[in-house]
Amino acid sequence: MKNNYTKNLLRASFSFLAIFSATSLYAQTGSPIAARTGGLIANVIVGFVFFILFFSIFWIVNKRITTYKNSPAYLEKQKNKPTSEKNISEVAKEAQLVKEEISILRDIFVNKHNTPNLIYQLRDVESTDPFFQEEFQELDQLQDDEAKSFLFSLRHKIFTKYRQLLILQHSQSIPVNTIFRWTPEKGIHYNLFLKANNSSGMYATIPPIMLDEKIKPAALTKVSLNFEPKNGFPYQMEARIVRYDKAKDGTPLVVLAHTGNLVPLSKRTAVRVELNTECQFSFVKAEVNGKKTVYNHAEKTHPGTLEDVSSGGCRIVTKLPIKADQYIYIKGLLGSQSEEEAIGIIIRTTQTRDNTFILHIRFVKIAKKAVNKIMAVACGYKSAG
Repeated sequence: MKNNYTKNLLRASFSFLAIFSATSLYAQTGSPIAARTGGLIANVIVGFVFFILFFSIFWIVNKRITTYKNSPAYLEKQKNKPTSEKNISEVAKEAQLVKEEISILRDIFVNKHNTPNLIYQLRDVESTDPFFQEEFQELDQLQDDEAKSFLFSLRHKIFTKYRQLLILQHSQSIPVNTIFRWTPEKGIHYNLFLKANNSSGMYATIPPIMLDEKIKPAALTKVSLNFEPKNGFPYQMEARIVRYDKAKDGTPLVVLAHTGNLVPLSKRTAVRVELNTECQFSFVKAEVNGKKTVYNHAEKTHPGTLEDVSSGGCRIVTKLPIKADQYIYIKGLLGSQSEEEAIGIIIRTTQTRDNTFILHIRFVKIAKKAVNKIMAVACGYKSAG
């Protein structure tokens, strides 16, 4: 195709040259007016011919350069180049990093490990994450919560920008141990754990409460499930329940038929950590003092269960019918081995069928140390605290 295009351009150029020769001959043998007119036409034709030739040469050279840059040999050569300051600047611009994050990026991938071309390295999540984990362990030993906070924000920005995700097309590709979330009503969630996935279907454990006939969806009906594979997109899947069964140890199972109805969803900004731990909470009075808000919590506490937590908020299950838009003090194992505390505001309350209430809480005040512990659990990093 390239050769035919070039040949056509050259044919056009020679045609114009022939016209130019004829025009020049006419100008030499005709009247003075014809000579002037012919000379002007000849100049236009010559200019056009040179433009065509220049464009043809430029197109051919550019095409060859592009082909070379897309060749395996060139890409391999680029991958093996040492990371330069230009690479650091390019990543910083594309991922919109702040100076503290740039400093950590340079320290990890240039000063400590001197990895080859950083841009190619960051596209491989599986091989890049251990570098972040190693840096976290060092900062954890130093108890530098400020630096850990910037490390997690750097990790989030890098993975959001450079992660190359494989889009799932069919349920047979869903990895085992994926958590399916079933939401029969707004604010009410049940977790199903995928234990086996083979050609006959998906086998997932279900919580005992789902065996309640008032809650359990009937066999052969379709259910909408949300899930998020590790290092992947969140999805919504519509699957049909084939039957209910039991595992060898007596754990209740649901068997789901395979489906190609998988819809990618927008990824959450904060990674959620699934929990089922006890906590204590109390009511809070917020007082505005100038530009600062002071939160004073009551001494009397109430028991609750932390269902999940993220760096941005949590969900608590309680017997108390607490309304939204109230401030609340929370104390418990927020994804770590030691108790942490936070102040939040209830953005929504959902009543379940068994007369319990789910409090959907957004944090308004939480220490960086606590957020770092939540993020460490979310990322699968082991913390000393």
